[in-house]
Amino acid sequence: MNPSKEDIKEWLKTTARSRDWLAAQCGSISKRTVDNWLSSPKEIPLATLALIGRLMEDDRQAEETRRQRQDPQPQIFSVEVDLATFRDYSRAALESRMTLEEWIIHTCDAEVGRIARDKVIALPPALSASRMLEEAEHWLDLHGGIAAGARISSDIQPEPVRVSRDYPADHYALRVFGRSMEPKIRDGALIIVKHWHGQGFPRKGSIVAYSDGQGATLKEFAYRKAQPGEDADTFGNIPVLRSLNKEFPDIQTLEGGRIDAVLVGVE
Repeated sequence: MNPSKEDIKEWLKTTARSRDWLAAQCGSISKRTVDNWLSSPKEIPLATLALIGRLMEDDRQAEETRRQRQDPQPQIFSVEVDLATFRDYSRAALESRMTLEEWIIHTCDAEVGRIARDKVIALPPALSASRMLEEAEHWLDLHGGIAAGARISSDIQPEPVRVSRDYPADHYALRVFGRSMEPKIRDGALIIVKHWHGQGFPRKGSIVAYSDGQGATLKEFAYRKAQPGEDADTFGNIPVLRSLNKEFPDIQTLEGGRIDAVLVGVE
């Protein structure tokens, strides 16, 4: 059941909350709108009335929880504060959606907990060697960018970049620019590649970094049937490089270039 206007006014008074605060809770409306709701026959929108009802119910439940947690015979103490401090406390309570009493109890509990923690020396749990390696920071040389669509220069000085795990010495990172290898490799992705030391060609379907006199590019290594006059392998195929994104249907042979590295993973 939604609250009445009188219920709302009484709730604001009891919890020491202002109409400015209520206006902010109702979707950043103005205080004047709240005044019109509470001081005129104008009806409060049902959705807003339901929201106010939930706020009031939250307060009711918080008060009930506080009462249940109270000691049956609580110790009574008093603290004298000046007016400026009282206003600071009241403002902090309003911002925390608590009554002043709730905020003081919450703050005292937190301070007691902090003092208790300061008196205890926490010993870190024993870590296995593998766990320590997992939690350590890992760095790898970033050898600039590689194009996925058109060649870009590969003549860039390496710089360290943080990666998720440790990699062998013959691995390095590249930043991908372009969409020709989507959806497997997104534009802007950081990839890890391994230097290609092998003789011949990598496995069919491998993603490779290929360079020639014009720059470097990222492509899938594949084969196609040889055309008349082309030098083919014993199966009648020739190696080619192709894009994964169908918007880039270009297929090129490996004439005049070399495979520098093979994809290991995407960070």
